[in-house]
Order: sequence, then C-alpha cells, then structure tokens
Amino acid sequence: MWAVSAAALMAAAAALPSSAVFVGLLLGGSLSNVIESSLRGSVTDFVCLRFWPAFNVADVALAAGAVGIGFELVRAVGAVAG
Repeated sequence: MWAVSAAALMAAAAALPSSAVFVGLLLGGSLSNVIESSLRGSVTDFVCLRFWPAFNVADVALAAGAVGIGFELVRAVGAVAG
C-alpha cells in the first residue's frame, strides 16, 4: 500500500515540480512510520511539550508535506484559473 501511495505522490511531483520537497517530506515521514511500526509494532512519540500532545519528527514531516502540497495545489489551480 505504501508503494502505491508513493508512486502516486511521485507522479504528482512530476506534474507539479515545485512540490517535490513536500512530496519528499511525505514519503520520508510515512516510510519512517512504516519501518518503525514494522520493527517495533508501534510508532514511538518522543517529543513531549507540556502544552502540546506528544509527537515525533516523522509527524512534523508529514504535516509540513501535506500543508505544503495543499498550498502548491491551490497555487497551481489559481494560476490555471487566472
């Protein structure tokens, strides 16, 4: 399932080259979570701030990649429409 999703993301990056960094963040974060859950049986959250729920670096990469791709898609659609 990860490989199919990765192929779709790489196709999106080929169609929209400015999103390559964000696709890399999504692929890296998701692969990290897949490997950790395969080896340990779960993903360990190791950053715990008192005012925010626990998270790990892969979570940050996933969130940044998703938000970045969202902005790139909105920008691309706006350029086509305008």
